[in-house]
Amino acid sequence: MTRRLAAGLSAAVVVALAALFAWRLVTLYAAGGEPDPLEAPALAAGRALLADALRGDSAGVAARVGSAQPVAWLETALRHDSALVRAWAAGEPRFGRTLHRGDTTVVSWSTYDAGERCLGGDVWVALLDVPRAPRVVRLSS
Repeated sequence: MTRRLAAGLSAAVVVALAALFAWRLVTLYAAGGEPDPLEAPALAAGRALLADALRGDSAGVAARVGSAQPVAWLETALRHDSALVRAWAAGEPRFGRTLHRGDTTVVSWSTYDAGERCLGGDVWVALLDVPRAPRVVRLSS
């Protein structure tokens, strides 16, 4: 009788853990609920900065940054892989995350081609003062 009870309890624990895991996946990745209101303006500001850099618009870049780091990152990224920077600026974005740390909003995204292949890793953009006058303070990939 104790073996049967132990087997029943083990099965119940496994079912309960599986149900908890499934519930957690649904609540983590569900598209329901309101979207983050800062996600779209942060994405637009990050992509505009990349587009300005691709055009060589130094005044546009200077107006969009709040520190020297994004300018240095852009120079390096354009030298090493301008096609990837172009994809991040103009391709169809797939959001990774939007995080908030005090007055800083961090948004990340990837870009995919028509064949659903990722064109590179995520780009991460940290911005201040979103949505009023977003200024990029950090870029990374």
